[in-house]
Amino acid sequence: MQKDSSLTPMIRYKDMGLYYNMVKAYLHAFKDVHIIMYEDFKNNPSSTMKKTTEFLDVDSGFLINTSSKYNVGGRQWRSILFKNFFMQENNLK
Repeated sequence: MQKDSSLTPMIRYKDMGLYYNMVKAYLHAFKDVHIIMYEDFKNNPSSTMKKTTEFLDVDSGFLINTSSKYNVGGRQWRSILFKNFFMQENNLK
């Protein structure tokens, strides 16, 4: 029986999403680990950066510009018809 190779990347992607084991390995391997939650960084980047610089024993008085955003996604579709055509399976594609 031949394996469906298209499933392999999805399985790896799922495994990467389960980061508990990776974090556990870091906590086991290193004495000091600083974990930054995405929500904390998104909601209060200045405070999160201050805590990170303190953890790294870097001058926490150094101001980091967190107002610039790079690689911002979220472009909106102009037409729901085009969105459905490109995003869903169909015979024309």
